[in-house]
Amino acid sequence: MSHLTATKLRFELFHRVYSGLFFVHNSQNYRRERNRIRHRESQRRYRSLSHSVS
Repeated sequence: MSHLTATKLRFELFHRVYSGLFFVHNSQNYRRERNRIRHRESQRRYRSLSHSVS
């Protein structure tokens, strides 16, 4: 019984660490995608501004 509880606790710990790593990886990818989208939007806005000026 104690061995089973130890295995369950180890699995819980592993699952929590693994999901934490996965969450960090996903948030980094999300931030990179958001930066790329924002960069594209700012480029489009800058191009339209330069077109309206000239």
